[in-house]
Formats: sequence, C-alpha cells, structure tokens
Amino acid sequence: MTREHPFHLAMKIRQEKINKESDRYVADNEQSKRMSVFSGTNNFGQIQDLKKSDFFKRTKEVLDNNLKKQTIQRKLNSKIDNMSKDELTNFNNLLKKV
Repeated sequence: MTREHPFHLAMKIRQEKINKESDRYVADNEQSKRMSVFSGTNNFGQIQDLKKSDFFKRTKEVLDNNLKKQTIQRKLNSKIDNMSKDELTNFNNLLKKV
C-alpha cells in the first residue's frame, strides 16, 4: 500500500476543487443563456428602439397605404367587371378627361 506525499495529496484536492468550480461556472453560464433566450430579454431594448424610429413610422405608413390601394383596386375591378358596355364607354371617356 503506497501513501501519497502530502504535497501531492494537497495538489490533487486543490485540482478537484478547481474542476468542480469550473463545472459549476459553466453550468450556471449555460443556464443563464437559456433563460435569457426564453425570456426574450436580449432584444427587448432593440425592438423598442426600432418601434420609436423614423424608419418604423415610414414603413408602417407605406404598408398602410399599400393596403388601402389594394382595397380600392379590388373594389374598382369588381365594379368595372359588373359594368355594361355603355357604362364602360362613359367611364373610359371620363378617364380621358382626367
């Protein structure tokens, strides 16, 4: 039966302690990363900044206008599809004046 030298034994115990602390640090770090991803805290400030920006306002305005244009075009197409020949001629003449 061989006995370890006290210095080697102390170094071995110290190394095991360091390894445990390192493992705990890695586990805590991974858990905090998972929690921040699930809670969405990483991008909250950036999203709020984007909503306050001029770019967001202009983009929203353009998209709203496009939706209005699509609605008008859909209604106009259905109205034109239901017009008689005389109504189409009158409508065409009216557009030529504009």
